[in-house]
Amino acid sequence: MGTIVKHKYPYTSDAVYNMLLNRDYVEKKYPEIGFTDVKIVYFDKKDDTFVIQTRRDIVADIPGFAKKFIQPKSTLIQTDTWVISDDPRKTGTVQLETEGLPVRMNGRMQLQPTDDGCLNVFDYEIKVNIPLIGGRLARFLEEQGMKSGEDEYVYNLAYLKEYA
Repeated sequence: MGTIVKHKYPYTSDAVYNMLLNRDYVEKKYPEIGFTDVKIVYFDKKDDTFVIQTRRDIVADIPGFAKKFIQPKSTLIQTDTWVISDDPRKTGTVQLETEGLPVRMNGRMQLQPTDDGCLNVFDYEIKVNIPLIGGRLARFLEEQGMKSGEDEYVYNLAYLKEYA
């Protein structure tokens, strides 16, 4: 797909999966890693999947070349869809949109069991449909997403240590 991020957990894939599908975790996580006005839009089973849709705001330091197109405060709408399965290998997809902007991120998530826990593999691609600066803006947004992903990983480890 595009960029691949891997995070190692000293917990089983079932433990991490159960955390990710825990409403209390979702409600606490985003404010702890810098998002505001967090709302859970949808959180329930749908056919053979579990869907979590959130809406949240973020304030970013926008580079000069993009200030004409993007405001510092943006609303993100994220939909995570996990396949419900007894298999220790868990899979899902994620879609992220920025409200009012031609920015979209699509990705695949996978929790892979290991001998000493599990590996969370996230493979994603960011598309920005703005002529001339779309590629530069996508790279900037990828850097911001990597930082947010690392903050989330640190939060997840602390959450699992307390609740798993």
